[in-house]
Amino acid sequence: MDAEMKFAYIPAGTVSVGPVVQVAGFWMGVTPVTQAQFKAVMGYNPSHFTGDESRPVEQVSWFDARDFCTAMVKLTGKPIRLPTEAEWQHACRDAGDNEEVLKRVGWYSGNSNNSTQPVGKKEANAYKLHDMRGNVWEWCADIYRDPYTNQGQAEFSNNDQTNARILRGGGWYYNASVCVSTYRNWVAPVTRLNSYGFRVCFRLDG
Repeated sequence: MDAEMKFAYIPAGTVSVGPVVQVAGFWMGVTPVTQAQFKAVMGYNPSHFTGDESRPVEQVSWFDARDFCTAMVKLTGKPIRLPTEAEWQHACRDAGDNEEVLKRVGWYSGNSNNSTQPVGKKEANAYKLHDMRGNVWEWCADIYRDPYTNQGQAEFSNNDQTNARILRGGGWYYNASVCVSTYRNWVAPVTRLNSYGFRVCFRLDG
């Protein structure tokens, strides 16, 4: 399974998510987790848009995504987890948040044909990541806070079902103004929708 999931290294840097946050270097999944990858690990496919398992898995809650990460740790020995909001935004680098760029890098209401699409078909961003914008919203580790505080790593194992969790990136159903690198979405962690998916990451130094 590890060989089928490709990762790209995201170098350390700073990102503004309200405050300016320092992000250590980490490895990020090149695409959102696909239906095939989720099924191989978890034994089922919860997705609404079936028929091509290279589409991103969707209809997964935050807890479903976390359970996938836990299973991947056992399979690979790597500390695989959901990215924090700051890590996600740091990794979402491209030539701009305008709609002309989005047409090249993502699937949104203007080009998705009202469904998810197979991952990796649009241009990669500067870190060689595909589908960071559009296709499916991606769960992050963090509990939603406004203003933002960088507490995501400490909260990944939290079992609270009431505090909202962060999603980033927009999805196939949404317009260009939502599918930008800075747009924040937050919902209850038990929520499952056909535009909610995730990608995984890990750091080798903690």
